[in-house]
Parts: sequence; C-alpha cells; structure tokens
Amino acid sequence: MEEIRKAQADIAGEMDNPKLTRDEQRDLERTSLYLRNLERSLVDSIADKLIAELKSGNTSLKDLIAEMKKTTEHLFRVTEILDHVVKITGQLIDILAMVK
Repeated sequence: MEEIRKAQADIAGEMDNPKLTRDEQRDLERTSLYLRNLERSLVDSIADKLIAELKSGNTSLKDLIAEMKKTTEHLFRVTEILDHVVKITGQLIDILAMVK
C-alpha cells in the first residue's frame, strides 16, 4: 500500500509537468486511476479478512463464555450442596451437644 501511495504521489507530481504530451497525461491519469482502484481492492480485501478474523474471534469468545457459564453453574450447585452439608453438620453437632 505504501508503494501504491508513493507511486500515486509521483504521478500527481508529474501531472503538473508542462512538457507532457496529451497522450502522456492520459497515460498518467489511467495509471493513477488503476492505482486508486488497486488500493481500494487491497483495502477491501484487508477489511474482509479482518472482519472474518473478528467474527471467528467473537465466536470463540462466545464459546468460552458458554463454557464459563456451565462451570459457574456447576460450581454454584456444588456450593449449594456444601452449604446444605454444613447446615446439617451444624445441626448434628447441636443435637450431640444437647445429648451429652
């Protein structure tokens, strides 16, 4: 892209040359137009690749979030069970203390 821009700048500078014939000016204009179109095509191609990569990354992130939610839900269920066990154990200890 940098080379294309440099070539376009060179052409723009040369277009002001009063020694150019009409054919040479026309050739420079065509070349400039070709370079502009080439640059647009490259930008579009890069944008398409970037969009595809972002979509892919976004899908991977969604998958990771789903996995994290599953893990979090599982851990939440485990902590609920442990809370229940702690309460029951506390009640058993209280009962044992009263019996003693």
